[in-house]
Amino acid sequence: MNVEASEIVRAEAGAVFTLATDPARMAQWQAGVADVVVDDDAPQAGVGSRLSGTRAYGGLRLPFTFEVTEWQPPRRYAFTSVEGPVRMRGEQRVEPRPEGCEVTLALEVRLPGAGLLGAANPLRARVRAALSEDLAALRRLAEDGS
Repeated sequence: MNVEASEIVRAEAGAVFTLATDPARMAQWQAGVADVVVDDDAPQAGVGSRLSGTRAYGGLRLPFTFEVTEWQPPRRYAFTSVEGPVRMRGEQRVEPRPEGCEVTLALEVRLPGAGLLGAANPLRARVRAALSEDLAALRRLAEDGS
């Protein structure tokens, strides 16, 4: 299942990219995310870095580990899950616009049996809504200059 959401942010693209990729600040704009750390103790992620943490889903706290597969500051990074119950690949793009920048999150989510159960369409809508909420929180954080 592929899902994508975008948000216009009235802030400079490089500053938004830096904010969005700072592991210490991810919990400030990604709902339910906590305890994100770069496993190699680097202050910033990069290709090959692994980010681990937990994310709350419906009252459960689930662990995750993602590996950064592409790193092109200040415009794009990509990642893939290497541990955790849900397998996904994704990317975040930050494109300059006259009014600031456009931030896009794209995910490819692989859930065993989701297609067989007919859950893909309702699940896609829920994932898109969650991405949109996260991007709105990132926009507020970036525009507030916090």
